[in-house]
Amino acid sequence: QKGALEALKINNEFFSMINSHYDQRRSLLYEGLKNINGICIEEPNGAFYAFPKLPNSSITSVDFCNKALQDYGLVVVPGKAFGADECIRMSCAASEIKIKDGLQRLEKAISKYYWLKSIMIKLKLFLLSSSILFSIFSSPVFSNPKVLKVGAIPDQNQDVLDKRFNLFSKELSKQ
Repeated sequence: QKGALEALKINNEFFSMINSHYDQRRSLLYEGLKNINGICIEEPNGAFYAFPKLPNSSITSVDFCNKALQDYGLVVVPGKAFGADECIRMSCAASEIKIKDGLQRLEKAISKYYWLKSIMIKLKLFLLSSSILFSIFSSPVFSNPKVLKVGAIPDQNQDVLDKRFNLFSKELSKQ
């Protein structure tokens, strides 16, 4: 109790200075999170932490935090502990250097776990569709140059384009 009484006697300038430091760090964390592709964040109001939403639910917050720690040495708290598995919790009660470093590590983790995975899925779909198109265009129906001349479509009349489309649709439905 005596300590609390003495603390109340401290000049308010000290508390204003401390609050200013935390405001700057909170702002740094918020702005950094806002600039990471896929992260959704609401500006924290006076808290010592931020609670950003991860890009999607393909990875739980617990798995994300474990992977980020293992791969990047990034310590963040799973949102599941707070009832929001789609989020993580990050503290701004650290130096500006550590906050910037943490933001860089988070950006790398987000890129690796979400966007690289998304790109790989899109690449697989592209390769699959390319192999389907290759098998269609290699089929006997399309081996006749009078039926289809790849790359020469723009100078063809509408009847020829319609025939090609119909043949393509029939062949695609057989796949």
